[in-house]
Amino acid sequence: MAVYPPEKQIELNYYPVSMEEIDVGVPSPTNPQANTPAVVVSPDNVVPAAGGSILKDGFLQSPNFVSGASGWQLNSNGIIKAVGVIISGAITAITGLIGGWTISALAIFKDGTTDAESAGLAPADYPFYAGKKYADRATAPFRVTPDGQLVASDIIATGTINAQAGYLGNGVYIDTVNGLLVESEGLNVGTAGHIRGGQTVYNTGIGFFLGYSTNAYKFSIGNSAGNYLTWNGSILGIKGAITGSTITGATITGSTLQTGTTGNNVNITAGRISQRYNEIEVVYSDVGTYGGFWGFKDIDGNSAFYIDIEGAGTAHTIGFRGQPTNSGDWYFDCKGDIYLIGGTGHDFVPINDNQVSLGWSNSRWADVRSVLINGADYCFENGVRITEERDFGISFYNSEDKKIMTLDKDGNIWIKGEIKQNTDMKKEFSFYRKGLLIKE
Repeated sequence: MAVYPPEKQIELNYYPVSMEEIDVGVPSPTNPQANTPAVVVSPDNVVPAAGGSILKDGFLQSPNFVSGASGWQLNSNGIIKAVGVIISGAITAITGLIGGWTISALAIFKDGTTDAESAGLAPADYPFYAGKKYADRATAPFRVTPDGQLVASDIIATGTINAQAGYLGNGVYIDTVNGLLVESEGLNVGTAGHIRGGQTVYNTGIGFFLGYSTNAYKFSIGNSAGNYLTWNGSILGIKGAITGSTITGATITGSTLQTGTTGNNVNITAGRISQRYNEIEVVYSDVGTYGGFWGFKDIDGNSAFYIDIEGAGTAHTIGFRGQPTNSGDWYFDCKGDIYLIGGTGHDFVPINDNQVSLGWSNSRWADVRSVLINGADYCFENGVRITEERDFGISFYNSEDKKIMTLDKDGNIWIKGEIKQNTDMKKEFSFYRKGLLIKE
């Protein structure tokens, strides 16, 4: 059967129904327009406009777009996704991520897995920081404040460091008042600075201190509770032993050198050397009118004895003098002999006649002897000695130590041998009494 008209197509816009779907009294649906396609086409999504095309909804993208892998996509919310972007103009953003770096209104930072992988730029407080996450940037080991203060846990500088202020460690500042100045001539601690190690302040603790303290430039080294060397601005002090050294080529003038002022100490003042107890001089060495002057004082400082060089001539007199008030007996106590040696033709004599005795009522000489020297006797003839005989008198002994004469307490002379009366003997004796022979 032919279809008429043959050039027309069969309209398929009617809803097909079965007999079961037909309800009596129910109107049929409104007929659609003629020739309407089976799929409803939505209105245009991109609408041309005077200021540029408008994307009503959805997105625009390249045919090969795969998020994070290839192509590009622009959605109606203004989000662009692309695997590569080349922009020749300005980029403005207040949030986002770039290569793991977070963009915020206050900073650009990267919080890594650890602090060592973290860094950032926070212009309000730390324009540059590293070594801590953003929330802990105030304690980052490297950080720079807006006013230029740099904090770094370690600095290796291979070039020039030019600093006009600051400090190197607690208490060592770089300024002209209490600082450390690096000048062409060396280091300068300024008008109130210091350098120290171990000691907390001047002469306190173990170590050293060099610089200004309280009212002067001072120096201390050693142990303030033990041995030390100090300079307090006017006095050089040494406590402890000085060993293994020789002081040469130096002069100490215009002051006093002393080992202390309490107990036993030594004081040197203007050439006078004093050994003292506390501040009382007891032994001293000084320069007298004609030469050396050396003496002793008692524990109260009263002069007792001195030795000096006297007389202006070339052959000086040596004086051994005890002071009248504070000098008593002199004792020469030794385990051997005491020798008195004078020049040829000189005597051992008292200074005044009839004022000095050899011996005393309770302490007398046991023997008075002569000694032969080179065959000559300078005291008694032929080496005779005089000895006191207990409860008897004085006896004379010859060089063979044999008793040859005794003068008893009654004035009798006892002689072993004969009394010679030749001319020579008459010259020697002022009397010619024949004595009593000593009985064998």
